[in-house]
Amino acid sequence: MADSNQDAPEQEKSEEEKRKEYFEELGVEPKRTEEFEREDSGVPVVEPDEEEEKERKERKEKELEEYQKKTGF
Repeated sequence: MADSNQDAPEQEKSEEEKRKEYFEELGVEPKRTEEFEREDSGVPVVEPDEEEEKERKERKEKELEEYQKKTGF
């Protein structure tokens, strides 16, 4: 029964008291976050297809090989 009495005051603490207690225990002030609604910009998101991704990787590998030849690595 003693445990239930200890829990009751914690439930009634204000947000400011909780923040102060958190800061005292951890030494870090919790950051406040704000929720916002996203607007649809109307711009479609285009994901690269597998072929484009493969071409990009091949191009990067070729560029890396050229760089290694030039620098001697």
